[in-house]
Amino acid sequence: MPFEIVNIANNVATVKMTIPKDDFQDAIIQVYENNKERFSLPGFRKGKVPRNVLEARYGKSLFYEEAFDIAIGVEYKECLEKFDFEVASSPQIASVDQLDDDGIAVTLEIPITPQFELKDYKGIKVGPIDYEVDEEEIDEKIAELLEQNSRLVSIDEGVSDNGTVAAINFEGFMDGVPFEGGKAEDFSLTIGAGNFIPGFEEQLIGHKAGDEFEIDVTFPEQYQSEDLAGKAAMFKIKILELKRKELPVLDDEFALDLGFDDLAGLRADAKEKVKQENEQNLMKIAKDRIVEELVESYDFPIAPQIITERAAIIKESNENSMRQQGVDPQQFYELVAQSAPNGEYANFFEAQYAIEADKSYRTMCIFSKLIEAENISITDEEFDIELQKLANAEQRTLEEVKGSMSETEIEYYKQQINESKLLDLLLEYADKSPEALIVAMDKERERLVVPNEEEKSDEEVAIDSMEDSISTQE
Repeated sequence: MPFEIVNIANNVATVKMTIPKDDFQDAIIQVYENNKERFSLPGFRKGKVPRNVLEARYGKSLFYEEAFDIAIGVEYKECLEKFDFEVASSPQIASVDQLDDDGIAVTLEIPITPQFELKDYKGIKVGPIDYEVDEEEIDEKIAELLEQNSRLVSIDEGVSDNGTVAAINFEGFMDGVPFEGGKAEDFSLTIGAGNFIPGFEEQLIGHKAGDEFEIDVTFPEQYQSEDLAGKAAMFKIKILELKRKELPVLDDEFALDLGFDDLAGLRADAKEKVKQENEQNLMKIAKDRIVEELVESYDFPIAPQIITERAAIIKESNENSMRQQGVDPQQFYELVAQSAPNGEYANFFEAQYAIEADKSYRTMCIFSKLIEAENISITDEEFDIELQKLANAEQRTLEEVKGSMSETEIEYYKQQINESKLLDLLLEYADKSPEALIVAMDKERERLVVPNEEEKSDEEVAIDSMEDSISTQE
């Protein structure tokens, strides 16, 4: 028998697999034939050295490693058809029990897709997703439109204040010496926007166009440039011009300019937009509640290898995002380490990635079973409609988008669409009564309850530190 299932526990199958002598020898011959052109020895032309001569010169196991991979791969592929469980990932070799001319014996650990019975998933309590708009919110939306359509007008008389847009020349000095990156001309700065280091913008207030003066500042301790961090500097300033925002008059003419019949029409549109925005947010919150409720309802074990693999993907994705934002991941970890216990941090980040991996895989397993239970699928026509949206966003044709996608990418995209359809259906099934909102919020409060600082584990403290640092970066 080529394989024997020794044990299945925690969704990991331990399997002993044997490769008979003849099959292993066939794999060795294949490896020899594939590689013989690389070898040359005295008395033989290159590529003509007999296998037994090579094995005598370099050792009997010369071709074992590659032949091992070939033989195991062939046998494992055949065994897949005979397994009565669904394999979730590639097998891992737990031990090599035999590897010689007489054959191979190995013990494999194979991650298994969790099997479980669906629980009742209808009536999950999420609360109302309808939103009532009040007049104040409409006014705020109109104010945004006025701000978006404002214009800058020069201030001929008067001095700068918060909100004033100043065109300035500036040059920075440390100990009387100009420093790199500290000089600009005709630079546009909105005073009070907080775009410059603390104390810079505040000292521009009260000046008029044409003024030349000096200001003193101190760079923050955590400033991006280490050469400047925490150091005092003096800036020479010249104000070239001052401008202020001028808002349009809110009347029927303003509404006409925006494509509405009158101000009432503009307000009606603003009301509808506020309603849509808030209902979309409520729907997102409700769907998040559904996912949380589902994940907490199932406690099936997940093979450790699955968590390790998915955590590595999450880590790589997060670190790539950091790099795209100009943040070096290692420096970020070290920054967080300053507030982590004993300066340790690596294991704490790994723990957080593992938590995310567990949740994402658990969600995927539950969703897959629910999609099957609800007979959710996507037609070719529906898929083309969704791809057309992607094509429009990328300013490409549908054919170009389709042609650029691999089969794996297409299947992944279809799965995402099916999961979105599932969430829409689960939201239809959900309890959206006001009473349900109270229950849902109580559960969220329970999830947010954390122990006192002295009761927290080192891991929890470090994870809190990481999340705080991420918020600060954002």
